Amino acid sequence: MKPRLVSALTLFAVSVGAFGQEPPVTVKEADIVFNRIETAMRTVLKLPKLKAEVRQVQRPITKNEVILRLDEMFEAIEPKFQYTPRPFKTNEEVLNRYNSDPEIRKKLLRLVKYGCVAPVGPLVVGSPDTVSMADFGDALGYFMSQMAFLTYYADPKWAPNLQNSGDGA
Repeated sequence: MKPRLVSALTLFAVSVGAFGQEPPVTVKEADIVFNRIETAMRTVLKLPKLKAEVRQVQRPITKNEVILRLDEMFEAIEPKFQYTPRPFKTNEEVLNRYNSDPEIRKKLLRLVKYGCVAPVGPLVVGSPDTVSMADFGDALGYFMSQMAFLTYYADPKWAPNLQNSGDGA
């Protein structure tokens, strides 16, 4: 009897995962998250106040709106970068195929080259109409981890790999 129950529960879980669509992120939800990120970055990096409005709109946010907001944060944080990383490789042909707006392509290409957006992630090749919760979270996590990396330079005193070993290496 237990194997039948396990089989039924497995079938149910698979069907819910396959057919249950998660709702897209709304403009209001995205604005709340962006404002929290901007507040944290402003506090840690001592930045001037960034865009802080929360639009009371319940429509799904588009991929282009997310890209524009990430680009705004990138421009505000860029003066605090400790170094410029090697450019990340990207296939511009793929980027151009999935993003028709030249302004968005330019901003997205810069974000990809700095490693702030995954080169073949949902913001590059995803649907232009909506952004799912998972894709939104992945994009923000990718962006925030790269911002942390670019704005921090380890003190050689505490990072042995940065210390001069004296052997010319």
